[in-house]
Amino acid sequence: MTAPTRDSDNALVLKNGYVLVADEGTAGPTDLTTAWPTGFESLGWCDDSGFGEAKSGNITKKLGIDGSVMAIVKDSDERTFTFTCSETNAIVMGLVNPGSTPVTTTGVTTTHVKPNVTAVAKAFGLEFVYSGGVTRRVTVGKGVPTLTDTITSQYTGITSYKFSVDCLVDANGDQYANITNNPAEAIAP
Repeated sequence: MTAPTRDSDNALVLKNGYVLVADEGTAGPTDLTTAWPTGFESLGWCDDSGFGEAKSGNITKKLGIDGSVMAIVKDSDERTFTFTCSETNAIVMGLVNPGSTPVTTTGVTTTHVKPNVTAVAKAFGLEFVYSGGVTRRVTVGKGVPTLTDTITSQYTGITSYKFSVDCLVDANGDQYANITNNPAEAIAP
């Protein structure tokens, strides 16, 4: 048996990154050099837990009369991105309290928080800068953000907002687009 090929250049370390949000239907860039289009706004600092990316779905095993697996039926494919915002700003608060409008009078802002029972889809962009000059952009044409953890304000830490973004199928039939200059991702297994 031949030993597996290993290349330490493929062990990427995230050096920087950010998350952007826009109205659903706002197209993201299709390359790594074009600026993010008008309408995309940065969520500010994200914490050092980085970005999460998950794939899940339902699989049902169909068994024959003898108990052996005859077929495997996959009936869903879900993609989710997670990140934690470390800034309290208008863009983040718009995701925390969708449908609620802040009103500022003489330097004091009041937001009457409305119940939100409708999923509000947005476009998202994630920019990753790795060691070795590798860059990756992810554009989600239609994603539903959800605040997934308790907002804790404390004197020993930064108030943070942990989100998940569930990727829905957009008008092109895509859950998201992955754009990278990483040559290791160019060859399909």
